[in-house]
Amino acid sequence: MKNQNFIILLIGAAIVIIVIYSLMGITGASEEHYIEEIEKHRTEYNVFLRNGGESPIKDAVHRKAFSGLEYFEIDSDYRVKASFEKAEVNQYIELGLNNNEKRRYQKKGHAVFTLGGQTQKLLVLQSMSPDDNELFIPFYDETSAFETYGGGRYVHPVILPNNKIEIDFNKAYNPYCAYNHEYVCPLPPAENKITVKVKAGEKKYDFPV
Repeated sequence: MKNQNFIILLIGAAIVIIVIYSLMGITGASEEHYIEEIEKHRTEYNVFLRNGGESPIKDAVHRKAFSGLEYFEIDSDYRVKASFEKAEVNQYIELGLNNNEKRRYQKKGHAVFTLGGQTQKLLVLQSMSPDDNELFIPFYDETSAFETYGGGRYVHPVILPNNKIEIDFNKAYNPYCAYNHEYVCPLPPAENKITVKVKAGEKKYDFPV
């Protein structure tokens, strides 16, 4: 009987080990796929900025000198799942623009999460344009005007079930006015200042001399 119990324990332990290694393999493969996805997007966006007809980099000299954007290293810690506090119906905000005018946006709610050991709460917005129903979060952080564009960066969150929302700061990007001062871009509201350094996503663009 003791031998039989011992064999059962060994089998149970082996099953547990197999399951753990299987999960580790799945997690590793998933992480690798995620990194490849981000890198692919960055490569395609660099091609667009250099060659695309709708690229905000219009100056031929600047395009010729353009060798690609600079990014922080991809870090899955900056891919956060936040609580989503939905706004009441028909709430709006006017954001200042970089030309000192204002533009109206609809408030969709607040994303609440922890980053760098601190609680963050960001306003989630949507354009009033009928052709643009994508949610976006304009934000500042402690890298703004130093390592990243001083006018803030944008990120597009994804709504999840059960009042959750995903924000992937590895996909944070500069507005077009970071590449061309002729563009008009909304500035983040004061409440969307993240109190830590978000060392993820796109760094500031340095215009060629």
